[in-house]
Amino acid sequence: MATKSSGRGLHLQVLLFMVSSYFVILDGAGKHQDPELFCKTIREGSIVVTKCTDLTDDTLYTALRQISSDTTNLTIVDSALSRLSTSGFNLTNLASVAWIMIGPCEVAAIDDDAFLGLRNLMYIFINGNPFYYAPHTTKWTEQLPMLKEFHITGSNMKILEDTYFNGGTYEVLDLSWNHIEFIKDETFSKSELIKHLDLSNNWLMTISEGSFYGLKNLKSLDISNNMQMFDAIYGSEKPFRFLAKLESLNVANTSRIGRLPDTILYGMPQLKYINFSNLNIHEFPAEELRLVADNDLVFLDLSFNNIEQITSEKLKPFSSLRELYLRDSHVRLIEKAVVSDLQRLTRLDLSDNLYLDIKLLGLSSLKKLEYLSIRGLFLGSIADSFFEGLDGLKEVDLSNNNLTQITPECLYPVSSAEVILSDNPWNCNCFMLPLKVWILTHKLDYNITCSSPQDVRGQQLQNLTNKTLCRVPYIKDCCHVSVEAYDGNDVTVKCVTWGDPQPNVTWQVLNGNPFPSNRTIMRDYNQTLVLKDLGMDNSGNFSCVAANEIGAATKYFELIVLQSAVLEYAEIIAIACVGSIVLFALVWLGCFLIFKQKYFVYKPYVDDDSNEERDYLVRGIQVRVQAD
Repeated sequence: MATKSSGRGLHLQVLLFMVSSYFVILDGAGKHQDPELFCKTIREGSIVVTKCTDLTDDTLYTALRQISSDTTNLTIVDSALSRLSTSGFNLTNLASVAWIMIGPCEVAAIDDDAFLGLRNLMYIFINGNPFYYAPHTTKWTEQLPMLKEFHITGSNMKILEDTYFNGGTYEVLDLSWNHIEFIKDETFSKSELIKHLDLSNNWLMTISEGSFYGLKNLKSLDISNNMQMFDAIYGSEKPFRFLAKLESLNVANTSRIGRLPDTILYGMPQLKYINFSNLNIHEFPAEELRLVADNDLVFLDLSFNNIEQITSEKLKPFSSLRELYLRDSHVRLIEKAVVSDLQRLTRLDLSDNLYLDIKLLGLSSLKKLEYLSIRGLFLGSIADSFFEGLDGLKEVDLSNNNLTQITPECLYPVSSAEVILSDNPWNCNCFMLPLKVWILTHKLDYNITCSSPQDVRGQQLQNLTNKTLCRVPYIKDCCHVSVEAYDGNDVTVKCVTWGDPQPNVTWQVLNGNPFPSNRTIMRDYNQTLVLKDLGMDNSGNFSCVAANEIGAATKYFELIVLQSAVLEYAEIIAIACVGSIVLFALVWLGCFLIFKQKYFVYKPYVDDDSNEERDYLVRGIQVRVQAD
């Protein structure tokens, strides 16, 4: 019996965990764990989902026989199954199963008749199993008449044999994320019912004209992310020639050569969706696309290439385009006429083209545009008229554009669209107040995270108060209460202010004469006052006023002009004369002393009758002479 979700579900789950901890799975001759413990059923209306885990080859089918007969979706995961045997699911209680998923498990082989008996089966998913060979579906047309989709992913399958998929009624075949290297010719020769084939993320090294032979009704083909494939595709210039009904082709990330065969799109008159992204293409692939110029092309993806410019001449044949993707394609120039020709365009992606000047494109002519991505262009700013004429936009991506401010007038035309504004260094100052009011009034969900000022960094714009956004002015640095200067000199007075918006600084005369206009200089946005050639009449009381829309701040000071010490002309002459006389006397005295020291000889007094020694000073040299 399958376990049901009920009021005692929590107690039952605990009990199941405790019981399962004591059971041991033995070999075929031993005792087996109770199959009821492996499967759990959940009912959601008419859908009944049963999930089984921890099964082995020995316990699988015992557990399947216990599943509720109204099960519609069956999932078997995390089990040590090695093989899906013939008629393994041919049980009467599984007759209602329409959806089955097996994996990740350890299935190494799948018998051709493994799903025999599941006549209502519509979807098969076999994911994450290590088998090398797919089942032959030759008998599936009769055995599984309702089958619509067949998915085999995450296996070790390397080669697609010509007998694998020649049968069955399924329209979707998913073979992605395997190890497929080769597709043998005529592998799909009897698979004319397949409409969607996915071979992406394999190891394909080559495809030939016969690789897809027989897929007469194929509408979409995805062979993306097969990095080795196009090294050899030039041996087949027309690899898709038998896909006359193909509408969608994805060959993204399949070549690093830089170009594709000119006839790669040969034989596909109904092709409307093309993905040529990440192919290292160096110019717009006009030659390759000319074969589908009359197809009314709808979708074109050229992202992650090296297309530097797009001219009107090359793109004009594809005026039917509705979706154009050029993300990170190193585009520098798109002629304005290109945009004018794409009047049907509904989706446009120009993101991450750092050198593209978006302002020159004239996007306002794209009246049907619904999606626009200009992410990562580092615009720095955006004009108020940028979105004029683009009223039909439903989604706009302006992220990562180094935007610091934006006005509500710019966003008025896209007020009903989803606008992505993240990853910009928003400066949440008073300039952004109108935008905040507009966001709150219209209840818009804009992600504007402030980067500056520092005290609001990381906060959302709409959560900030008006006083936080707009700062009352204050004067950070000003003059002293009293400023003194001598008449005839210059004086400089500073009044350094701060506020948001930037305050307007004025100087006012409270008591005194007005500033003389011919001798007054204002600098640094009026924050520095210079008065030249002061006069005694410039003394007085003054003030510096800093004001914005939020408030004002004032500093007062007194200017005192002092009289200079002025001497009479006669006094100046007398002082000069006295100074000259004193200087002359000092010079004469110095000369006399020098002369005396060098030339005067001193003879001390000596008694002539004595025999004492005599000292002479001749030219400053002392000489001792002994008497006779």
